[in-house]
Amino acid sequence: MNTTSWNEFYKDTAHLRKATNIKAILSENDITILHQLVKEVLFNFIEKGETHIGLKTYLNSELEPLGEKMKSFPPIDEDTWEAWAHKIFGDDTFGMILNSLESYSNTFSEKAATIVKPLIDNAGIPLGGISFLFFMGNYGFTPFGVHKEATGEEGILFHLGPGKKQFYTWDDPELNKIEHNTEVFHDFDTMMKDATCYELHPGDAMFIPHQVYHIANSSEFSLSVVMDYINPPEHILMNELFEISKKDMLSNNRYCSPVKDDDNYSSHTLDETLLNQKIDRAFQFKVHALKSNGGLVNPSLLNKRNNIPNGNFTIKGKLPFPIQILDIDPNDYVVFARGHHFKFRKNTQLSSVIEQLNDRKIVSFTTIQEGLLKEWELSEIYGFVSDLMMVEAIMVVD
Repeated sequence: MNTTSWNEFYKDTAHLRKATNIKAILSENDITILHQLVKEVLFNFIEKGETHIGLKTYLNSELEPLGEKMKSFPPIDEDTWEAWAHKIFGDDTFGMILNSLESYSNTFSEKAATIVKPLIDNAGIPLGGISFLFFMGNYGFTPFGVHKEATGEEGILFHLGPGKKQFYTWDDPELNKIEHNTEVFHDFDTMMKDATCYELHPGDAMFIPHQVYHIANSSEFSLSVVMDYINPPEHILMNELFEISKKDMLSNNRYCSPVKDDDNYSSHTLDETLLNQKIDRAFQFKVHALKSNGGLVNPSLLNKRNNIPNGNFTIKGKLPFPIQILDIDPNDYVVFARGHHFKFRKNTQLSSVIEQLNDRKIVSFTTIQEGLLKEWELSEIYGFVSDLMMVEAIMVVD
């Protein structure tokens, strides 16, 4: 991880408020690996069969659904991007966009979260989480025109090449005041004289704050991965917390009184303390889930084939995914791993085991047993390790 470059990036963006370009923040090895992992993402997306969800494809700048065609030609390792694209798009200029890349590959999620960890350490985890998408093609200017992102959605575009990309921004006070989605501009030829242009080469990154209008030009075939850093408006966050709180059985068992016509509705029958407690617990759940997943909004894919090896074995945690433990129940802990959560009976040694995993110490299963067997049955220990392996929060060390 290039921590120094990320520190400069965070500073140059005025703490994620100013459009900024930084050169060579990705290494050549990062670029090679991301090309491979995006291909894996696309293959898994096509294999899932729901190509109408999250995918947009353009032919000659016109929206043209081609997801069904892709099912006949999933990308394989032997394909170059250009060779695969020719099977789908032929000789036409084309563009494609796929959202939520982390939903289709745990390996991609781990690499992406590792790359941006220095930024997340500086800027913090946004309460809407982070998510990744890609743009690919030789489509020229972005088909949907000069646009801005949703309020609170900051974007970082990582350019992977092989071709160059031009990126244009209009950081203008009058344009910045326009609300998201109320206006999109297609007369960008006349707007170019007022634009700031950045030329992106493979490995470069571009930060775009949500209020800034922008458009990209990809006349040469290239691939870019974009990270959305999502700070949700309060009403959206509150709605999500209410949804989380529906699953929380916290109760004072007090019945609510009937409402009469002459009641003063300001003196409602709800227990405000209980209401506040439920929202606070929902907030803790959300934050712990995000922290355990490196900030990624979508939890990891379950890998039910990731079984515990026979005999003694050693494990360690994964750097961008610290396991979280929450003590909000008299009898159980809630453990968060890769965006998932599990309940385990309280054990005074559990925090120590989790701390060792988060410190990426190599821990043997025998050592874990010795610590936890004082208060847990052996089946509970196997369940704990099995759950962490299933969500790919830990790895077996040979």
